[in-house]
Amino acid sequence: MVFPRDLVVAELPERPVGRAALAVEVRGTLVVLDAETREFVRLPRPVPEASFRSLSADGSRMLLVKDSARSRGGICALTLADGEEQWFATPDERSDQDAMLSPDGTVIATLADSGEEDPGHAVIGVLDPVTGCRRDLWRAEGAASWESGLCWSPDGRWIAATYMIWDVEYDDDALSTVIVDAENGAVRIGPIIRSSLLGNTHSPWVDDDRLAFRRECMDVDQLFVVDVERGEETPGPEFVGHPWGIIDGRFVYQLSSLERWDPEASTFYTTNLDNADRSTLFVIRPRAEIKRFQLALRAFPEALRAARRSTESNRPPNPADR
Repeated sequence: MVFPRDLVVAELPERPVGRAALAVEVRGTLVVLDAETREFVRLPRPVPEASFRSLSADGSRMLLVKDSARSRGGICALTLADGEEQWFATPDERSDQDAMLSPDGTVIATLADSGEEDPGHAVIGVLDPVTGCRRDLWRAEGAASWESGLCWSPDGRWIAATYMIWDVEYDDDALSTVIVDAENGAVRIGPIIRSSLLGNTHSPWVDDDRLAFRRECMDVDQLFVVDVERGEETPGPEFVGHPWGIIDGRFVYQLSSLERWDPEASTFYTTNLDNADRSTLFVIRPRAEIKRFQLALRAFPEALRAARRSTESNRPPNPADR
């Protein structure tokens, strides 16, 4: 595999994978990068009527959420290699909106809507996949919905979430972001009003303590980085693309119509943290709405490095070096 890649979704082979380095939901189809072969394939629909939410850090497991109003609702932990499904029921009245495995794979963080009215609450919890026991970490007035997001810090110390609150200043709903201690739920940062996690993936962290997020400032989207330990917020570059996350010290963006309208394709590219040194990652054809874009925290950088090594080893020798 050599980046950039030009992908025609209908022409990709359909088969299971043992580990997925990334997963992109395109018109109901899951396109994944096989972490072992470094090939893009279409993944057979894993769980009917369930919504894909996240990948484990090593890419071996996928978490999906199914509306609890349906039969057998809740959170499903799917092992990609053998298709084994492990289900966790949603508590009565609640609605699980997001779920994500910790970096070491031992705990599942959950973001749920309490189902209460006037006021409702967004709830961050942790779930033990061995026992199935749940524990609430944090709750606040607001709501969790499909627009919400959830992520662990790379070292598993912090959990960040985006949820909906009422913005008194603007008399309207607003996405806001909070960072809590993964052990006791104590709020470390936030809520940061009118802000959201990058693409709702679990890879918006610059490092173990610094989280990048997007904020709307005077009708301009701008990236910010907050240091959880120091409580300091640093403004970053303005942007016009759709940021999906950070991997190996680079932002991953999707080309937006504000940058360049392309009716034929959806283009993904990376930049450094200053929004410079732009490099195309891959292109999906035909153009489609991307509902989910999830990076496996460890598996994707490994696949990128392996691809670079393969490219360098296959490069013809430079006569000037002889």
